[in-house]
Amino acid sequence: MIFRSALTLIFIPILVWLGWLYTQNTQYPPADKLFADVLKAEQNSCYIADAQLTLSSKNHTNKCAAKVYRLKHSSKIEYLTKPKGAVIITNCQGAFSYDPLNNTSTHSECCGLMNCSELMQLLLSNYKAQIIGEASIAKRACWVLSIKSRHFKNYPSRVIWVDKQNHLILRAQDIGCDGKMRSDFCIQNIEMQEDLPESIFNETQAYRVNCLRMEKCANINEAGRIIGLSVTEPGYIPKGYRLEGIRICRCSCGCNFVTTQIRYTDGLQIISIFQHRNGHQCKECRIPTHNTRKEGDCSINLLGNNLLAVCKRGDRQILVMGNLPKNEIRKIALSFK
Repeated sequence: MIFRSALTLIFIPILVWLGWLYTQNTQYPPADKLFADVLKAEQNSCYIADAQLTLSSKNHTNKCAAKVYRLKHSSKIEYLTKPKGAVIITNCQGAFSYDPLNNTSTHSECCGLMNCSELMQLLLSNYKAQIIGEASIAKRACWVLSIKSRHFKNYPSRVIWVDKQNHLILRAQDIGCDGKMRSDFCIQNIEMQEDLPESIFNETQAYRVNCLRMEKCANINEAGRIIGLSVTEPGYIPKGYRLEGIRICRCSCGCNFVTTQIRYTDGLQIISIFQHRNGHQCKECRIPTHNTRKEGDCSINLLGNNLLAVCKRGDRQILVMGNLPKNEIRKIALSFK
């Protein structure tokens, strides 16, 4: 009897705790449905916000304050601290960035191979969401969601803090393959505004200096004709990725060097592949080039938070860039014929 009583005293608290844990977990909404609602809310959001952006690389961490403007499919980020004066604009026409430190700008035309709805479905098919907690951001109650690949382990992931009321993302952390944080975007203060003028999201003439232009291209054959080389797609692309678009990149330095960029996406991550004539030597050129001497060589370097693989195929130099595991970047680069 004493033994049974002792067991009862042990197991009753455990059962009560398990019951409490179950009721707590059932308060969470279905994670994948919440994630889908978040993506829809982001497409219709209109606000002005103060934010802090933290970028972490192998040997350096940089924090900066920023002003964020959002009007549905258009957004603008103005950096208020180093790099003070930098601007990033995205809209239906493409993306534009200005770097005041180097007095350079980049304009990327939208390729338009996938619309927002298709991109959202691609993201949902490749990533699964899990609610891992609750928090408060900018004095607003949030769900905390972990977004991880459905296909790969040790793969880049994201953690997002979602406003419980309107489903807007108030904080987002990008996590690298090694499990370490690569970036942290956190809104400090937010004000909903549906009457923002669209002129906020237009490029201004003052920003258009030393501009690297990335113009959309209809197909692979046209890209090859423009740069004077045979341009091909890789023989291998990781599961879940789709062709997002093809662009021709023209540098502003006056050397007339051009390259082609093929972009693939799984809805969250981007793989960029550049192909151009091997042996370009211009020191002023902003298009990434590296010396490759031997056929079949494949060197891999860290470029910011991305890995960059460089290889040679005949008179072509091929660069593969992405935030992916090293073995995947190498496999893509070596799959070119």
